[in-house]
Amino acid sequence: MKPTTIVCGVLVLTAFAVFAVSDAQAAITSAQRKELRQISRDLSKAGTLVRRKKYDEAAKIVDDADTRLKKVSSEAGLKPTDRLLSSKQKLISGLREKIEAGKSGKPAGRKKASEISFVKQVAPILNSKCGRCHGGNRASGQLSLGSYAGMIKGGSNGLLLVPKNPNASLIMRRLTAPAAQRMPRNAPALSKQELQTIAAWITQGGMFDGDDKATLLANLKPKAGNSGTPSTTPKPKPSVKIAKATGNEKVSFKDDIAPEFVIKCLRCHGGNNPRGGFSMETFELLMTGGDTGRVLLPGNVAGSRMIRLIRGDDKPQMPQGQARIKKKWYEDLQTWIAEGLKYDAGDPKIRLRELVPTDEEKRAAELAAMSADEWETLREERTTGQFKRVAPRDQARFASSKEFYVYGNTSEIRLKEISAWAEEHAKQLRALFKVNDQPIWKGKLAIFVMRDRFGYTEFNQVIHQRDTPRELTGHSMVTPTYEDAYIVVEDIGNDSDESSGGLQVNLIDHITGAFLKRGGANLPDWVTRGTGLAMAASKLGSKNPFVQGLRTDAVQAVKGLDRNDEVFANNRFSPSEIGPVGFAIVDYMLNGAGPSGGRKFGQFIKSLQSGSSVDAAIKAVYPSASKQSLADAFVRSLSQSRK
Repeated sequence: MKPTTIVCGVLVLTAFAVFAVSDAQAAITSAQRKELRQISRDLSKAGTLVRRKKYDEAAKIVDDADTRLKKVSSEAGLKPTDRLLSSKQKLISGLREKIEAGKSGKPAGRKKASEISFVKQVAPILNSKCGRCHGGNRASGQLSLGSYAGMIKGGSNGLLLVPKNPNASLIMRRLTAPAAQRMPRNAPALSKQELQTIAAWITQGGMFDGDDKATLLANLKPKAGNSGTPSTTPKPKPSVKIAKATGNEKVSFKDDIAPEFVIKCLRCHGGNNPRGGFSMETFELLMTGGDTGRVLLPGNVAGSRMIRLIRGDDKPQMPQGQARIKKKWYEDLQTWIAEGLKYDAGDPKIRLRELVPTDEEKRAAELAAMSADEWETLREERTTGQFKRVAPRDQARFASSKEFYVYGNTSEIRLKEISAWAEEHAKQLRALFKVNDQPIWKGKLAIFVMRDRFGYTEFNQVIHQRDTPRELTGHSMVTPTYEDAYIVVEDIGNDSDESSGGLQVNLIDHITGAFLKRGGANLPDWVTRGTGLAMAASKLGSKNPFVQGLRTDAVQAVKGLDRNDEVFANNRFSPSEIGPVGFAIVDYMLNGAGPSGGRKFGQFIKSLQSGSSVDAAIKAVYPSASKQSLADAFVRSLSQSRK
């Protein structure tokens, strides 16, 4: 989930503050919650009317919703910053803008912020405030801010920029962190205006408007226009012969030499403008050399300029900055040169970065080689460590079973009860989807159980660095390598009402989501939420208030569609609608789309997990139906169920 902070136009500093969930959210009655749900449905209907250009009808609904929202806000004592209130107010404001724009014939939206120049506005700030530690030949944390090229590469803590998203950009988090973690260290913080400038530049895409990304920030000049400025074309470099490895060499270029080239050298000798005209992007370019000629000579260690530069015989000594080479690698480099610069990695035009596994790829290989016992040890260690980060003072308890590792700050009896529910649902997943994996998740699936709302919101803040919407009481996380495989649930009790199915329903919902995410699968939101809710609803029964509420919400959401087949589109529905709509679709595919519904739905899921689109999966599993006909049948069944 995205943080609740807002970036709009030229940002203000408060856009980067993290706001805790308001205590006022806790005091809201079931009737008020029901009214807020109805207001959301009405606003969704108003949005549909706006798209159909029925502005007067939409305006009446929006005005009525605004009046009712203010009444609920006053009665519940909600603060303006409360997510329940602010999200709907923002929607009302946006709808009114669209209605006014539609009536006037003018496009809606805010004025476009003035463009921020990296060269003229951002570079001077970075050069003066960050250059002491991260400029020139200095690279604290392997992060060079001496040039734009160095900046976009990031450092040991990852990439600095997420274009168009300052809140997710590491540079903004570091510049606005609390005093002990804030950058620059041991120096005054950036001014409000300076932070606004950098944030606005990121919001606009973090674009570069200079001539050369490798130029030092202090020397940057705006990019020249079509002014007839002559360009210099470098002289073509002579071709070189690539000597292929025989397999008898003592040193492998791919395994022993290339990794250090990528880590230590490509920062300066990569990209479109490598230093000294010497590019190390590919083996072919490495052999070609730079402006001063070849730097590596086969069989000639003493005559190879790279060796002289590393020893310091020639200046400047390489590698520059804080990077230092290891004795073993230096000895391997000399052996590799003496053996004739043999190449053992296929096409010499391949980028060296593609030859060298990333840290993530190395870690994935390590994980793939682990035994079942090692996986269980890893799961326990990661679960314990993550919980300590969230609640260091709480006493933690756990319950371990065949498929799950249940961990939390509630009672041992409660954890065992949850473990039993989870195992029961795992058997249902195995039966429905014909799963033979032992266990379903490598190292088991961890289940964090937080005894109260504070614990759950704290988990989101500490582990995911995000605020928690009020309607969210659980979520799942399964990485493609299974290094993380867990769900987190707030213990909301066992009672079921129109707005909540209780903890067991919440558990089934998110265990199912974790199951569908196995192996890095990226399924539509309506599938992941709908499957879990449909399986949970089968336990509650069709007369349960929560199940009936899901159907009611699904009916209202579907009414806003222009075409029935839009039900299968991802991101078509709001977060509050996607669960009910997904539940209704999955329930229909399991029980209403003809015989063998469960078997066919399992095939449908496997088709999606293999990478098929929804269209292709429907054609494969339901050959006599199309996406349109299946959607039409679903919508008809939904309307009939309300009669």
